[in-house]
Amino acid sequence: MTQRLRAFLFALAIAVLAPLSGAEACVGCRQVGDGVAKVEPQTIQAGFALSWSVLFMLATVIGVLTFLGFFIARTVARLDRTHSGQP
Repeated sequence: MTQRLRAFLFALAIAVLAPLSGAEACVGCRQVGDGVAKVEPQTIQAGFALSWSVLFMLATVIGVLTFLGFFIARTVARLDRTHSGQP
């Protein structure tokens, strides 16, 4: 991969990930255990299940995007080698 493409991908990653630093959980997710655990333990269990499902979905999306990124990088490198005449 050329230096210019690496710089572009790095800048793109920063531009996409920079706004995520201000993300916060809602009050219901952030303070799920304050007083609710004694009254409704099922609500706590449902909250934990929802949290795990969100983490699983994020991991799945990140895995697919990582695979696609490696596949595209490998394909581009192979095409570069083919068109430049190097084995």
